[in-house]
Amino acid sequence: MGLRPYFYDTMITIKNAIRDDIPSLVPLIYDLGYPAPAAEIEERLANILNLEEFRTLIAFTEEGQAAGMIGMSENFGYEHNAKYVRVLALVVGKDFRKAGIGALLMAEAEKWAAEIDAYMIVLTSGLRDERKAAYAFYQSIGYEIKSSGFVKRLQK
Repeated sequence: MGLRPYFYDTMITIKNAIRDDIPSLVPLIYDLGYPAPAAEIEERLANILNLEEFRTLIAFTEEGQAAGMIGMSENFGYEHNAKYVRVLALVVGKDFRKAGIGALLMAEAEKWAAEIDAYMIVLTSGLRDERKAAYAFYQSIGYEIKSSGFVKRLQK
């Protein structure tokens, strides 16, 4: 599917990621703020791409550059008799930000959620200062701040 973001001069194509896309996804994971050795990220992505309940979409420019990605999972809740989608990762490459690509990826997440009859989309964004723009972005496309998360590391 070819889509044109609001503020970008080229056509963006969003497709399901496959194993051959892993090298294009590695720099996006770096841009997400979680650097790790490339081999570790490649292994992680290969495992994720094998899981049926996960969906990874990648946005490419006409020139074949990976501009962004979104990783999601289909989940069932304990508190409702319905499934929901959790956005686990959303990143737009540093050279492509503020161009509408994040909104296109989130729209595709909403489309997938509707296709699988999910009742809501949930996402978590860190409390770090560099995430303030992400908070504003999510609110601008209709998402509400609803909860807090807690983490306890079990291994170092």
